[in-house]
Amino acid sequence: RNIIEGSSIGAGNGAVVNLAEKNDRDHDRWAGELRLAGEFDAFGKTHRVISGLVAEKFERRRDGGTAMEFVAPLDGFEGDFSTISDSKREDIPFAWHNRTHLESQAAYAQTVLSIKQRTKLLLGARYDNVDHENTANYVDEPVDHRSATNSALTSRIGLSHEIGHLNVYAVYAESFNSVLQEGRNGPLDPETGTGYELGVKSNWFNNKLGATLSVYSQELENSPIADPTNDVTQGESFSVSSGLHLTEGVELEISGYPYPGVHLGVAINLMDNEFREKDDPNYGKSIDGSVDEQYSVFANYEIQGGYWKGLSLGATFLDVGTRHFISPVDQNQLYLAGYNRVDLNMGYKGFPGWDISLLVRNVMDEKYIESASSNYFLGNYYGAPRAALLKAMFSF
Repeated sequence: RNIIEGSSIGAGNGAVVNLAEKNDRDHDRWAGELRLAGEFDAFGKTHRVISGLVAEKFERRRDGGTAMEFVAPLDGFEGDFSTISDSKREDIPFAWHNRTHLESQAAYAQTVLSIKQRTKLLLGARYDNVDHENTANYVDEPVDHRSATNSALTSRIGLSHEIGHLNVYAVYAESFNSVLQEGRNGPLDPETGTGYELGVKSNWFNNKLGATLSVYSQELENSPIADPTNDVTQGESFSVSSGLHLTEGVELEISGYPYPGVHLGVAINLMDNEFREKDDPNYGKSIDGSVDEQYSVFANYEIQGGYWKGLSLGATFLDVGTRHFISPVDQNQLYLAGYNRVDLNMGYKGFPGWDISLLVRNVMDEKYIESASSNYFLGNYYGAPRAALLKAMFSF
């Protein structure tokens, strides 16, 4: 649970205003999965199969209120903030209440058939059923209750073939995802999509060097986007379902062990995306949070002998390019500058049965915005400052 309080100075409708907001949120999520996996022999070859059941329950309670204070006419404001009073956010009454309840159940099965010694065929199917309920009301107004039930059967098909050191593969997959964003008239339809991926994997020097190169395309329908009719001055943050959204990209990953104890890795992701339907309010624009270029480099060394055997030191450099998001006011395409981050990691396996690791994230304590969203009030957040995470795991 978290209580969010914030205020900002903004200009709109010909005036400069001091806007304060208070939100009280409480989220609960429960999920469980039962999975069975095994192998079977048929037609002289060994095949793999996996099946499972998934159940999830999500509850969210949100209460909020806003207060707006007139500062000055826009054409007469000289930028003097000294006379602006600090709104007492703790005194803002809750003006609206929202409750969301979502339950989902799914069953899936997948098999990998060995067609020939070097050729494998993947076949999979999944059935999802989702119940979504939402109640909302403003103070002194009747409770508005809405619900929806959706279900879908999706499939996954893949084919791979080994050629020397190369493993060439192609995958087609369908998707079905419930969304928590809510529309002005109730729960939104689930997000559905189809994806295609073609790639090649390779391993060299007795698996000391591995690389994967893939190109992909994903088509999504009903992605939640900001409702263009939202009145942002009243704190409205309703969503609507989008039309066709297309993402195309290429990924390259290289990872290897050039020397005992040394692990190096490089990852590159280049992507382009846009909404494709002309009657979509976001036609031709890129979806919130998308980034055209992203790179990362990883290096780690683990001492192989002596008193400090099992001690490892490493670092990761991450470069995230310009992010895209869409203005909630006029639906224009906006851009958020990229950022760099360095993480350090340390580990020790010298104690029998123990695996101890320490991660120092954002070691340079860079200040940057990590998310980009069209949500007027709560969509953009700073990245975490320098932080340390210690993990200890014992195997028996």
